[in-house]
This record gives sequence, structure tokens and C-alpha cells, in this order.
Amino acid sequence: MDAQYTYSIIIPHKNIPRLLERCLASIPEREDVQVIVVDDGSDPGIVDFAHFPGLRRSHTEVIFHKSAIGGQGGSGVARNVGIEAARGRWLVFADADDFFHPSISDAFDRHADADADIIFFRHDGVDSATGEAVEINTSRNRHLAEFDRTGDEKNVRYMIWVPWGRFIRRELVREHSIRFDPVRFSNDRVFSVKAGYFAEKIVSDPATVYCNARRTGSLIHEGRTDWTAMSQRFEVDYHTALFLRSAGEGPIFDRVVAERWKELSLLHRWKARRLLPRLREVCSPGEVRRVRFEETLRRAFSLLDANRRKRNLLKSLQG
Repeated sequence: MDAQYTYSIIIPHKNIPRLLERCLASIPEREDVQVIVVDDGSDPGIVDFAHFPGLRRSHTEVIFHKSAIGGQGGSGVARNVGIEAARGRWLVFADADDFFHPSISDAFDRHADADADIIFFRHDGVDSATGEAVEINTSRNRHLAEFDRTGDEKNVRYMIWVPWGRFIRRELVREHSIRFDPVRFSNDRVFSVKAGYFAEKIVSDPATVYCNARRTGSLIHEGRTDWTAMSQRFEVDYHTALFLRSAGEGPIFDRVVAERWKELSLLHRWKARRLLPRLREVCSPGEVRRVRFEETLRRAFSLLDANRRKRNLLKSLQG
């Protein structure tokens, strides 16, 4: 594929071919848009590889890739493979279970020659099974609205972690060797933060071009009660905070790391205590005191609630 593209859309995929078809159908087939689907070791019992979505689609490259780390590299590794294959001036990321709105075509036309490093767009959400609109986590759109109103860029640069819903200049990613972490959870955190840090100019476009489709089994909801998964998320947050502090951006990530530690402490108090030195390394003493007090208070209320339920159970048995 020797054509020169303006946009390269990178889509990691695993075991959801019908949703991938929906995503591909939402992308306009244009000569200036390269689509790269990276399949990360899908199950042959679920996916028909002879008729894999995108194989016969114009300007579309399908890469079959088995990630390292026992298959645990996941979408981060797949996205890195896509970055290497990208030829467009702009990188555009999408999850296979999401899709674009028709307004994406106008956005392509508007920003082809933009002088920004990152262009952010709004997004909305639907229930993937029913197609009905759902209330979304509005922090991403709220950060963008605040940026539009005040011009304060920090939250947009460092607190929007999903890679979709934006155009990223490929040269920025290449020049600073920005890649996704080869981990299962939070693999996009460092990529998004580093892109935000190195970008000289960011732009907010009010158009809603991307739809985040909520579904059972999505990775974002997986592992919330699993120590290994949550401790991996903590490690990513910790290293992100170290990067920002070393870059002179101060304690902007303090609360993110502290709240993650609090989640861990509720899963396993004594294991979490072993991570206190790392918490203290990247968080102010006041933030450490706050989160430990809240953790103690929450545990006390949980204990009171457990005792109340135990007493009510004993009363019902005695009655």
C-alpha cells in the first residue's frame, strides 16, 4: 500500500467481528484515509478468518498479530503495530466496539492541513446491544468545555486518557517515540499523557464525531475486584506521575495515584500498605494523609454495616 494518506485509523480487535464490521461501516471510504485493523490473536472458533472484516475493503490493511506476554499485551501492543504501519499525517484511534458519526467526514476535510499537534473532539455514548443513547462519563467533554471557556490546557493534556476522539500528528508520535504500554490494563495512559506533554499546540473542535458503545465484557470494567489487575493500573498511574513530576508539571497526578491506592487498600489492606512508599514518592504529605483517612473511615463504615447486617440476620433467625 504505497498511497500517501492524510489519516490513518488504527483499530485493535479481538473476538468481536460483528462490532468491528459496524465500526468499519462508520468510516467513509476515501482515498486520503488509511484504515489499519490489527487482530490480536482472535479465537478461530469465534472469528472466520477467511471472511475477516475489512479484507475486501478499499484502503484497508488487516494485520494478524499475536501479542507477546502470553497474549496479555492486548490492545496496547496491537495499537503499536498499527502505528508502525501508519502512513497518514494524522493518527486516529478507534476501539472495535465503538464507531464514528457521519460528522467524521467533515472533520477530515476541516483539519487535513491544520497546524496543531492534537485536535480533540467531543463524543457521546450508546448501549452497544440496543443502540439506545446512554449517559456517558462526562469528564472528557467537561475538560474540553473548560478548555474552550478558560484556555487552561492542563486537564486536556493530562487528564484525557482514552486515545480515541482525537487526531494526533503522526510526526509527534514518531519524533518522541510515544507508544502504548504492553500491558492489559491502562495501556493508553502513558501514551495519552506523553502526547499531551510533547504537543506544542492542541485544538478543541466542538463537533461530536465519535460514539463510545457500552457493552458487558468491555475491558474498562474488567478486573475491578482483582488485585493483579488493579495493581497493574496502580503501577501505570505511578509511572505516569513520576514522568509528569520529572517533566516539571508538578502534582497534577497526585489524586489519581492516591485514589487508585485507596481502591487497592479496599481489596487487600496489607498488600496496599507495601505500596505506601510509592504513594509517598509521588504524592504530597497532605494527599497521603487525606486518602489514608478516607480509607480508614470507609473501612470503619463497612465494618459497621457488616455488623448491622449480622445483627439483623440473627434477629430474623431468632424470630
